[in-house]
Amino acid sequence: MKRKRVYVGCRANVNRSFIVEQMLLKKLAEEALPIDIDSGGVMVDERFKNMTYYPGAIIEFILALQRMGLDYIIPNIRTHQARAFTTTDIQNADLILTMTRKQRDHLKQYVAPDTQVMLLSQLKDPACEENIFDAMQERIMTVEAFVLQIAQLQYYLDVERIKALLDRAR
Repeated sequence: MKRKRVYVGCRANVNRSFIVEQMLLKKLAEEALPIDIDSGGVMVDERFKNMTYYPGAIIEFILALQRMGLDYIIPNIRTHQARAFTTTDIQNADLILTMTRKQRDHLKQYVAPDTQVMLLSQLKDPACEENIFDAMQERIMTVEAFVLQIAQLQYYLDVERIKALLDRAR
């Protein structure tokens, strides 16, 4: 089976898409699936490469990951490097998952005709177009805000649906 490529996107690629990428990498490693996972942002600020550049949020972020059973992500926070989507990324993807309708609609302009671009929430229900909450956009970033965000990510992330979508791809 040809390896498939999935990109997960959000605004800055330091938080939501990073979490989903990490959850998918763990699941795919456990199942030894021929799928490559990467993430990117549509508005990456090169000065803020990962959550460690947000001293007002990093502790809350880590506590939320622990509370939600995602401790395995914590060691990868420091090594993650936020990056913007490139045209090559988008053109080579079999599936792109975004956090918001605006991100999805933006990326659809650049994809190959057979690339699927959808909201993460559409994995649960193709008719659902719910944006994923962004704790980083809150005036005060709290553990509770990150927990809410992570709960949404966990709820909508459906690896079986991803596999089914990729089986139909190219």
